[in-house]
Amino acid sequence: MTGRERIIAALTGEVCDCIPYYESQIDEKIVTALFGSCLSEVEVSLRCGRDHVPLFMFAPIPVKHETTSAGRTFLGHRVASFDEVQTFKLPDVEEMSFQHPLQELITSAHENGLAANILLGFGVDAVINSVGLDKFAFALYDCPQVVCATIEKYATWARSVIQKAIDLGVDFIWVGDDIAWKGGPFFSPELFRRWILPIIRPVAAAITVPWIFHSDGDILPLVEDLLSLGMDAIHPLEPEAVDIVEFKKRYGHRITLVGNIAVDKLARGTPYEVADEVRLRLSQLAPGGRYIISSSNSIPSYVKPENYRAMIDTIAKYRK
Repeated sequence: MTGRERIIAALTGEVCDCIPYYESQIDEKIVTALFGSCLSEVEVSLRCGRDHVPLFMFAPIPVKHETTSAGRTFLGHRVASFDEVQTFKLPDVEEMSFQHPLQELITSAHENGLAANILLGFGVDAVINSVGLDKFAFALYDCPQVVCATIEKYATWARSVIQKAIDLGVDFIWVGDDIAWKGGPFFSPELFRRWILPIIRPVAAAITVPWIFHSDGDILPLVEDLLSLGMDAIHPLEPEAVDIVEFKKRYGHRITLVGNIAVDKLARGTPYEVADEVRLRLSQLAPGGRYIISSSNSIPSYVKPENYRAMIDTIAKYRK
């Protein structure tokens, strides 16, 4: 099978020749250390055995960013009000400058037997990151209509991006909204059902290709509500928050699991420890299919290059 065929088969519950490898992002520092500089995303996928090529299409948000001396970028000063988020202009999806990178990605990925996917959010993340989690939480209690109207703005934009990507031939879509931390969801299941789910459900319904839902943290209290959206897979089932083996026992017949090689171990462990975790996850989760191996988020700059090398080499050796 080609990488494209393999990852689509795994997402849709079909049998594939071996376990696919997915990775949302591999930091340029790690790429350069292992493979050299100035590589395209397609070249990176071919070098590391990734079965797809990702393109970030997240909506911009009205905050200033700050870069540390280590070169990492963080959210800086947030906007003062929801009104500022409401009036913030989002890109025109019909502009060729917006579409062209996606067209190039799809063509290049398919020429190399790889799946092409985009990454974007429903809108919850965008609003939280714009105003801050504390202001978001108070407003969701005090004036939920204002919060929901602001999320709706981003959700409507996301729906138009999704439709354009599908029209252009994207193979699958990753939709990420962090709605939990390790201790549990940001909001109760009742609040999620009443205010958030009705906004994101129409966006999910517009996705007619396989898709992955992403959230860090402990999403277990919201799992049934999330599954009602009809996604094909969940990522990354963060190991510090979710037992992926137990999760597969409970939900593996309904959905594909994408994860969960610990980023912490990739950053602070040894190559032997990383290789051991990869072998363990493959032995636990490969039987029966519906599993795609991945890190527990992405490959950031602080991962040890030799540990990432151990991860991809072990995947290549043992995933069949």
